[in-house]
Amino acid sequence: MSHSRRSGRPARQPLSTPKPPHSLWCRLEASLDAMERFTPFATRLAELTGMPGNDARRALHVYTQAHQMPEASRPGMRAVTLTCGPNHADVTATLAYFDPGTVLEAHTHSQEEHVLVFQGAYRSSQGHVVSAGQEEVCPPGSTHAVEILPYEPCLCAIIKTPRNASLAEVA
Repeated sequence: MSHSRRSGRPARQPLSTPKPPHSLWCRLEASLDAMERFTPFATRLAELTGMPGNDARRALHVYTQAHQMPEASRPGMRAVTLTCGPNHADVTATLAYFDPGTVLEAHTHSQEEHVLVFQGAYRSSQGHVVSAGQEEVCPPGSTHAVEILPYEPCLCAIIKTPRNASLAEVA
């Protein structure tokens, strides 16, 4: 046993942090993975909304408990509205969750709309599929219907710009 030179008493041993049980450690890692799985999209979401990057990253955490997101006016959809940055005051942004198989009837866009898909995929009435990691831009006046593919929920950001401005002009 070592002693302190000053007092002659036994030296204090540094406290060791106990390692949590393996099952708890695995649950903790899974929880962090779930919270941060959409982090690669945060930069693009921040660009589209004018939000600070960390705010965009934190906003994406809503998908860790998507079943608790408020139901939207469309069947099969849940949504949370984002607050855009000051230079994007006329931009509206929504984080959306669509149940597999949800169909959005044909609609016409009055504004430019960017759809950034984080998970899942949808098929437009024009026949193209937009899947995780892709972004679709719908110009004002464009019309289409959308079908969420039946394999998994579609999680995406829907960003709309004013009729007279594109996101390139807003930034």
